[in-house]
Amino acid sequence: MRQIVFYLILFFSWSDTNVFAQEKQEYFKDNYFRYDNFTYRNNIKTIQLENAQFPMSEPVIELNSGAQLLLQFDDLDGDYKDYWYTIIHCDAQWKPSDITRSTYLFSFYEDRIADYAFSFNTLQPYTHYTLKFPNEQIKPLISGNYLLKVYINNDPDSVAFTRRLLVFENLIDVNASVHAATLAEYRQQKQEVDFSLSTTRYTIANPFGDLKVKILQNFRWDNAVENLKPIFIKDNLLEYNYDEENTFNGSNEFRRFDIRSLKYETESVERIDHFDTGTNVLLFPDKVRYFTRYTTDYDIDGKFEIKNYSGSHPERDADYATVRFRLEYKDEVKDGNIYILGALTDWGFSNQNMLHYDEDLKAYTTTLFLKQGYYNYMYVFLKDGTSFGDESWLEGNHYETENNYWILVYHRPQTERYDKLVACRKFASNR
Repeated sequence: MRQIVFYLILFFSWSDTNVFAQEKQEYFKDNYFRYDNFTYRNNIKTIQLENAQFPMSEPVIELNSGAQLLLQFDDLDGDYKDYWYTIIHCDAQWKPSDITRSTYLFSFYEDRIADYAFSFNTLQPYTHYTLKFPNEQIKPLISGNYLLKVYINNDPDSVAFTRRLLVFENLIDVNASVHAATLAEYRQQKQEVDFSLSTTRYTIANPFGDLKVKILQNFRWDNAVENLKPIFIKDNLLEYNYDEENTFNGSNEFRRFDIRSLKYETESVERIDHFDTGTNVLLFPDKVRYFTRYTTDYDIDGKFEIKNYSGSHPERDADYATVRFRLEYKDEVKDGNIYILGALTDWGFSNQNMLHYDEDLKAYTTTLFLKQGYYNYMYVFLKDGTSFGDESWLEGNHYETENNYWILVYHRPQTERYDKLVACRKFASNR
């Protein structure tokens, strides 16, 4: 009997391991559906999703506030395609919520993206699509995490890309302080986010079990701090003043380059080569900044702005260029890969933004096909078997760095089947 039990344990352990390995292998296939920011088709470029009132803002709106999100993207095939979209409600861990669509969507469940325009005076033809929502066709009824899903020909299986967005309710007051880490060993490198929640206007029966709190740095999801519990509760005030659990690498100010002009070498551009079929841009070589001192630099927090100095409608007359990056490094790294991170790469890790080592140049290199504009970026190391990007030994760590922090507070009462986003506040670190 013991032998039978032993073999059963081995069988199920082997099965679980193989299922996990298979799921992990499937995840890195381009057709694996992710509840994340991801582009499934190579012809889709320059996806922007932001609050329509604030250029270069994060995709965050308050429920029933009348605010809209602005979606823009280019199709490099340069023809017309019948793009459709929907939004999917997700829980705090970005898994689809166990509720019906009628619970979270008003009116229709999907709609066509009808606003488009063809490029003009560009070597690279493209079609520019624009959408504003919520609208009369699609409107969220409840707060929480949502995934925008864009697909072709009203076929949900023919996915073009997905984007995360947040719809919040202003039910809990959040006060925060961002400062150098309390622990002496981290004080020069890390930033600490201490905060408190006031539940005066909103009742929470079980703060330890019903609340989920997340902290995002520059709206990155890979290094989010989560699963924080209040360390002190007094009346309606919940305190989250940790010494280590709520710290982030200070990192460094973002690197930048300017391709708003493709006629002249501007900031960080070493050379521009023009061909009949397109334009190549070579950036100056980058160096590792681990040993450099911190220098104040007003960046745009890893984002980009589409702009064309020689045109008046950058959404349609800004051209594309192949931009080559070089990070000088004396030896190839063996236990992981180096990526370009920022809004220009969807804040994610994929084959498209992974660098490859060039032995002759003694540098990591890659190219990205980008629309004219002003860009921020950084280099991040992703260790094999992990999903947490580490920029510290490539970019350096400084507590003085300006970073934006988002505090997200989710609540699921015992009577509900979904996570409400009851607070969403943005704070900047002190210089």
